Amino acid sequence: MAYMTSHLGGDRGITRGFLAKIALYVNDKKTVELDDVEKCLPDTGAASMDDFLYSLTAGHIHQTMTALDRLLYNGVDPNALVRMLNIHFKRLLTAVVEGQLPRLFWKVQDKFELAVKIWSENDLVAVLQRLTELEQQLRTTGMPGEILLRDFALKLAM
Repeated sequence: MAYMTSHLGGDRGITRGFLAKIALYVNDKKTVELDDVEKCLPDTGAASMDDFLYSLTAGHIHQTMTALDRLLYNGVDPNALVRMLNIHFKRLLTAVVEGQLPRLFWKVQDKFELAVKIWSENDLVAVLQRLTELEQQLRTTGMPGEILLRDFALKLAM
């Protein structure tokens, strides 16, 4: 019980969803073991925006979706993620066009250099146009932002 309460946070909806999931998982067992809880608990490991941005631009589908899951679980707004993607792709475009890398934190420099090698100017322009469309969809369609963002990220990582 202590493990569950320390890892679930204060969102009643998430807690109820988890309890329903674990009830299905344990089925007729009388006692819920720690192992059962660990298998059913959502993955809430630390995620950074960098994990999401750089796995996406490198085409690592599983890492991209895991990082996105963690960011969304931690309450990051899909609109904020789209804005960060826009900034990231504009930086990539500038680096590709000018042939110079911006000053970067040492932990992401290699990842940024890899992305510059992978993406062409035309591809980056197309992504930025798609991001503009995505931002408009988030504001006007009423579709859940999480779904639109997941669709965009999955297609782009592929």
